[in-house]
Amino acid sequence: MKQCNNNCGLRYQTIYILFGCLALLVVTAAGLAPVSGGSVHHADKLMHVTIFMLLALWFTCLLPKRYWIIFGSMVVYGLLLEWLQGLTSYRHADGYDLVADAVGAAAGTMIGARRGHGMLVALEARLTPN
Repeated sequence: MKQCNNNCGLRYQTIYILFGCLALLVVTAAGLAPVSGGSVHHADKLMHVTIFMLLALWFTCLLPKRYWIIFGSMVVYGLLLEWLQGLTSYRHADGYDLVADAVGAAAGTMIGARRGHGMLVALEARLTPN
């Protein structure tokens, strides 16, 4: 697999970034929506880890060499989301959710830093005609 540096671009990087921003909006809307039913504490934390891992992985693949910025942005996003939940009458802020968000963001950033951008470039090369 070809290793990429900052000069190895993607054809549709802007579209991919917009897709990532749409994913952030969907996560925000879901995070601020009223919750029905009982709370499953461990499943909730696993969901936080998974969502933040996928978000961080996505942006790390798109913006190589910006690992600390992406990780920090994901943590700030998680903090903002928890704060907004605390402002509602039907949700509450949970520090453990923020820890799960940070763990997921760290995992996604580390996975993406390892080979993410190269994998995305290779996938795009296979899926799009020259």
